[in-house]
Parts: sequence; structure tokens; C-alpha cells
Amino acid sequence: MTRRLLAGILPALVLAGVLAAPPAEAATMYPSGVGADLGPAPTTLGVLPAAGDDPAGLQTGTEQGRGYWRTNRAANTGYLEFDVDRDYVDEIGTDDVLVTVTYLDTGTGTLELQYDAAADPQADADDIRPAGTGRWRTGTFALTDIGFTDRLGGADLRLFGSADITIASLRISAAGASVQLGAAPIQNRISPRAGDRPENLVTGVQDGRPYWQTDRTAPSPGTNFFYLNVSDTYLYDNRAGLVLISVDYFDQGNGQFGLHYDSPGETLPEKFKNSELVSYGDTGTWRTHTFALPDAVMTNRSNGADFRIHNGDGTVDLKVAAVRVAKVAGALDVTEGLVDVIAEAARAERAAREGTRDGQYPAGSRAVLRAAIDDARAIAATSDVTDVQVKEALRTLQAKVDAFKPIDTNFAPEGTATASRGAEPAQVNDRDHTTAWTSGPGDAWLQVDLGKPRRVNDVRVEWAQAHSPDYTVQVSNDGTRFTTVGRTGSPGANQISKTRFATTKARYVRVAMTGAESFVVKELQLRESPVVAPEPRLVATANPTEDGVIADFDATAYGADRSGRRDATKAIQQAIYACQDAGGGTVWLPAGRYRVTGTIEVHAFCTLRGEHGRSPDYGTVVIADLAPGDDGPSLFRIGGSAGVLGVTTYYPDQNAADPVPYNYTFEIPGGAWIGNENYMMATVADVTMLNSYRGIGISTMPNDRGNAPSSGQVHESSTIRNVHGTALLEGARAYNGADVGTWENVAFDNAIWASAPAAYKPPSRQALDAWTRAHGTGLVLGDLEWDQFHRISLSDYRVGIHVVAGQRAQFTGSFLQPDVRRTDIGVLVDQMDDRWGMTLAAGRIEGSEHAVLNDSRGYVKVTGTTLTGAVDGIVHRMSGTSPTYRHKPLPKPKQTLYVADAPHGVGYL
Repeated sequence: MTRRLLAGILPALVLAGVLAAPPAEAATMYPSGVGADLGPAPTTLGVLPAAGDDPAGLQTGTEQGRGYWRTNRAANTGYLEFDVDRDYVDEIGTDDVLVTVTYLDTGTGTLELQYDAAADPQADADDIRPAGTGRWRTGTFALTDIGFTDRLGGADLRLFGSADITIASLRISAAGASVQLGAAPIQNRISPRAGDRPENLVTGVQDGRPYWQTDRTAPSPGTNFFYLNVSDTYLYDNRAGLVLISVDYFDQGNGQFGLHYDSPGETLPEKFKNSELVSYGDTGTWRTHTFALPDAVMTNRSNGADFRIHNGDGTVDLKVAAVRVAKVAGALDVTEGLVDVIAEAARAERAAREGTRDGQYPAGSRAVLRAAIDDARAIAATSDVTDVQVKEALRTLQAKVDAFKPIDTNFAPEGTATASRGAEPAQVNDRDHTTAWTSGPGDAWLQVDLGKPRRVNDVRVEWAQAHSPDYTVQVSNDGTRFTTVGRTGSPGANQISKTRFATTKARYVRVAMTGAESFVVKELQLRESPVVAPEPRLVATANPTEDGVIADFDATAYGADRSGRRDATKAIQQAIYACQDAGGGTVWLPAGRYRVTGTIEVHAFCTLRGEHGRSPDYGTVVIADLAPGDDGPSLFRIGGSAGVLGVTTYYPDQNAADPVPYNYTFEIPGGAWIGNENYMMATVADVTMLNSYRGIGISTMPNDRGNAPSSGQVHESSTIRNVHGTALLEGARAYNGADVGTWENVAFDNAIWASAPAAYKPPSRQALDAWTRAHGTGLVLGDLEWDQFHRISLSDYRVGIHVVAGQRAQFTGSFLQPDVRRTDIGVLVDQMDDRWGMTLAAGRIEGSEHAVLNDSRGYVKVTGTTLTGAVDGIVHRMSGTSPTYRHKPLPKPKQTLYVADAPHGVGYL
């Protein structure tokens, strides 16, 4: 059922009236703008259409599948007018809007628009000149300095023409993302970069406006493009609406420019689709062109961006001062704004952790927000919901979101920020992540005067595009003599970098930046974080290990119950927090049974290690007493340079014949969790999963800041080693690996649970095999780049190895000694990298239907591997002998622990 702000009424009546204005704090009701679909029964959202002077002469009907309104100049019905909801005008926060009109392209006259501007109630926009195609076309009017106070005959807009006009729809939208270019770009949801040779980018100021300029003289591959990536939280995977891209360019030199943009399809021409080519003149003035793109999907596939601006035939260099992006609603949906806030609230609630630490949320706050989300969802799902109901629900939920705040121990806002140069240093300690200080050219410093000495040991800098790869933290009590206490570099643009140092008392805290032409800082944060001293010791393990086990912390010292009767979740997590506060290390989980009822988060640079044992006692056993459900909690979430080693996991409520769905036992989220600190080098090793539903998930967790999977769920160089288990639905699912991951000695086999001791409720092997053979998959592999798989054993699954479409790229990898048995399809390939394919060497692949079924355009290269079953698709069977490798036991060195007198913590990430 079509949702409408106001019901369509008979066209002979004048649509009049203004919706009541909301309080100033109203949330975004109209994220894609407002508009009207005209016809015999118009559908409207935030706009009231009417005809004049005499509405009785209005003509309506349907043509080429679209409803319309048509003027009738002969009957004194010469224009269409539109009154815009004041709520929308108040919420957009700009005086500039774009009006998109779908009109029947007949005749050769003009389509004209007047609007209520702040300084002129009858301001004229630039005309649109129809081409006489006889088809429906879309035109865009750019309006500046709007007033929209109903001074245009009681309305805000008026459409008319030199002849009668036929209009199917009107949309009004404002840019929701923008960037001002120049030496230090000012970004609002758009990240720019020059290409393909960024070092030759030309910057400057022309008539008071900073700009970027191409350089056609640059060496190959040249500097002929500006890449623009729009924030995924604003616009991603657009399938139904129009995208407007406005480019402010300098009109000089009689040159050209256009766009290459991300459109539907998998070929390079579709990922770099051409827009119309704009030919400009030589007036020597700044001008604007708006591209209307009906098929721009904005999924970051134009070389990591959503679109790029090119300089046409390249004979004239192009200057661009600013770029703005607006999304335009396709279907009018009164609940769109509410649904957006629901998604934002759900993301915040899902990512939050309750507790008393910095960044955590007060106890009970998640339940309060969840209840508000449920109430809002009920309203959004109501048939024929009214705008009044939606606005009230939106305001209520937005108030709950605004009140959902974490504990924040940052005390920088209590001081006064100053800088060596640049504009607005006070914006770095205003708790507003949308404002920033810009340094200007050259090295610079930024500091906070706290008014009096205060204990500090933790400085964090939130960067915009221009960042320092090398900076020092300095402190002083007199503002003149400074002492360096730390040195760090930002890992990249739009990141948060942290410097820890020995606790000191200081009145002034300064960040001295170098290594870039300029710097843009959004927030400078100061804290006194907990200081924890680890007590490392060698652990005498009951079972042999290749390395010496050094424990910095022991979870039982924090109250972890080894009997399995009491909940050990909080105690284990507290031990990991202590490890995190110490700058990293190992938390020892001695042999025993530990009942866990929620996700254990293993933070960056920390390892949770248990006593790895075999049946019957298994050493360290983690009993996963978790809430079931596909979207339920994972058992372990593992950060960057972190790991879980030496544990056995068991789900007491699992059932082989009728499996209970659970989330992943081991989850490696990469950059999706917290940020850059968790991006790479997570490890799962020496573990046994007795009866997981899903075993290991890599880059499967949605980004906790709302970024799209392609850019928000990337990981790098994970290690999966010595992993054995029974996993009913999936052994492992992995996506979005930016570089080589390592998988070694991984076996998913139903015998592991079926032969377990009675305490672990082993099922009948027949029942277990029947379910996994009908429903299960050993490995599901997406866009892993060059991952190496050695000695992977999978059995009794519907599909052994399933290669699927990736989030950002496509799969390429090598298997040495794979062993896939008793499957319907041994290797199934949907999509992989056409250039590199995949390799199977020195192994065995069995499938009752297919050994290998390759449905992709890439190739599967097989060397020294026995294939039992049909082979279809591009499969190259290579002659020759596969390489062999036999892992020899490592020498057992004498174990002696030396504790260095050196600072703990992390310098450069």
C-alpha cells in the first residue's frame, strides 16, 4: 500500500494548508526530500500541490504509464504551485535546494520555475528547454537563498511554461553530503582523493575559493581524476532513487568534464559508467553543473570510490571548488525518516556494552533503547500510518537515541584549546565530531590549557582527511617549557590515534604535528586511563605446547569459576580488560569448565589462552550457555593482534537432529568493530569446537558505525591454525581479506561430537550426518585475497568448499593437501577473481554430484589432486607433481622467563 503524507484529492480542488512546525530539535523526517507524484489521485510527501489561477481548468490523466497534471492556459490554469512543509525547510539547515521535475518533453518552448527566495518572493530559476522527444524526462532547477515562507501566492514554488506543461512528479532535496576542496579539504560525508597520480594534484585559490586542479602534464598515469566516496551511512546501494551530484567548476579554457560512476553490473564499464559530457566556456567565473543519475548505486566500486570527475578529452585542466551530493526519493514514503532513525538506534544498541568503563553504557540503558526501538517499529509497520503519528514516533525515538550516551572520561572540554596557527582551535574540544580545526600549511601544534595541573596518561586525536603520520605529545606546567612524553602516528585519514604514556601531572597538553602539508583535527581528547601492571609468569601446562606459555593475567584471580556452575563471563571479561589496560598480553584460563552467557570480547593485543586438551577432559572447556538465534551473541569476538588459543567449546542445548541456530563461536570482525585497532592479525588456534552451529566468522559482523561491508568490514592477515570441530551449518565463513590469511590444519568432522564423552551428549552419528549432509557447508569463502589453505579436512557436508561473491573484491587462494569427502558437491564456485582463480594441489575432493562445479568465469587449477565426481566449468588439470611439505616438530627449548624493564603499551599501530 502506498504511504502518503496527505491523501490525494480531486484535482478540481485547491490543495491548501500548512503542516504544523515541529520543535527546533525535530529529527530528520525527510532524509530524501519531499515531493509529489501527480495524477488523478496525487500522492504527496511534505508538499501540497495546487493549480492556478483557476484550478477548475486543471487537466489530469495518465500517459506512458505515468499520472500527470497539465496546465490549461486557455482556461486560465497557467501554472502549478507547491507549498512546502515548514518542517522540511527548518530541518535541512541550508538555503540551497534542488528541485527535480519529471515532465513530458513536448514542444520547443521553456519550462520555468519561480520560487519564494529570502530576498525576492518571485525569484526566477534558470529555465529548462525541452528537446521535443515526446518522452518523460527529468530536469533539475538549482535554487539558492530560499525563503519558502508562502509569499508566492500562498505557496513556495510555481511551475509554468511558454506553452502548456505536463508534469508527472516533483521532488525537492538538499545536499546531504559535500566537500570543499583545496589544500585542506573540508569534508561532510564525502572523502576526496586525486588520481591516478595524487602527488601531481594542483591546489590553489581562485576568486576566493580554494580548489583542486588536474594536471595534464603529469607523468603517466596522470592526474586526470578526482575520486569522491560518499559516506555509506548517507547513501549506499541506492536502487530506487535519483542521485544528484553538483560540481562547482571554474569556467575557463573551453574544456570538458564528466563523471564515471558506480552503476549496476559487474563489468568495469558499469563500475565506471559515463555520465553526460559537459562542455564549458571561458567566462572566468565559478559555475555549477548538476548531474542527475537515475542508476548510481554508490557501492564504492569506482576504484574504491562512488564516482570520479574526469577532465574530458584532457586538453584543458579542470578546476573544482566543491562537490555536493543529494539523494532524491523514488517512491514517497512517510516512514523513511523514522526507519532511518530506527536503523541508527538499532546499530547503536547492538554495538553498545554496558559497564562502568570509559565508552561503556550505564546498566539498563540498552533495554530502555530497545523498548523505544520496538515502539517505533510498530508505528513504522502500521498500515496507513499518518504523518502526525510518524513525526511523534520519530521525535520520541530520537530523544532516546540522544539520551543513549556512553561514559566519557575525556576532560579536554574543561580546558581551553589554542594552536600555533589555523582557524577555530576551540572546535577540537567541543565534543562535536562534525567540526574541526584546520592548521594551514607546515608543521603545527595544538594544545589544551586545563587551567591547573591534572593527571593525564592518554591522548587521543580524531583526524579528518589531513592527518599527521608522526606526532609527539608534549606536556608543560608553565606553557613555555615542554617535555615529550609520547610519540605516535595516525594510521590514516579519518581515524582516531591514541598515545599512552606514564601518568604525569600537567596543565598544558600539546600535540606537535609533522609529516604532512597541513592537518585537520576534529577532536583532541585527554584522559587518565586505568594503569595496570601485569605479573607475567611461565605456566606449566598439563599438555605439551610448541611454545612456552606466558600468562600476564589469570582469569581465576578475577573470580572465574572453574566448575561450570557459576557464570564466568564477567570475570573472564574483567581479566581481559585488565590486559587491555596494561597495553596487551595474555590472559590464562586454566583447565576447567567455564560457563559463559554472553560474548567474550578479546580486545586488541590481548590473547585468551587455555589448556588445550583432547578427549575425555579437553582441558579448558567453555560452556556456551548463550541465547540462541542467527543474530544472537557470538561466543568470542577477537580484535586486532589478538587471539583465542587452547580452548574447547560446547553448547549444552544443541541438538543434532533438530539443530538450535547460534551465531559464530569465534568471530573476527576486523575493522567493523571499534575501528583500526582491530583491523588485522587476529588468531584462532589450537581450539576444538564440539558442537557449534556456526564455527568461525571472519568479516561477517556488520560495521558498528554503519559503514557498508565493502569498506567497513575489511580485515587482514588472520590466522586459523590447528582448529578441529563439529560445525553443523558452517565450519567457517570468511569475507573481505585485504591480504594474505593463513589457514592450517583445520578439520570439520562429525566424529568429534559423535565420539565425545557422555557429559557432552554425543548424538547418533547417523542423525548428525543426515542433517549436515542435507544442510551444511564446510567453508564459505568470499573476497579473500591470496589466502593460503594447508591441510583442510571437511566431511559429511552438502557442500565442502563454497566460493561466493565478495563484499569488496572476489576470491583468490591456494589449497595444499585439501581433503574433502562425503559431500554432494566438493568445491562449488559462484564467483571468484577472473585473473587469478584458485588452486588445489596434492589433495582429494569427493562429491556425489560434483567434485568441482565452477559457475564463475575464473579458473580452478588442479595439480596432483584426486577428483571423485563430475567436473564442470573452467577446470585446468595440470600435469606434474605437487609440492610436498612435512611439518617437523619444533625443538623444545628450555623455558626461562625474563621480564624486561620496559614500558607497556602500543606506539605506532
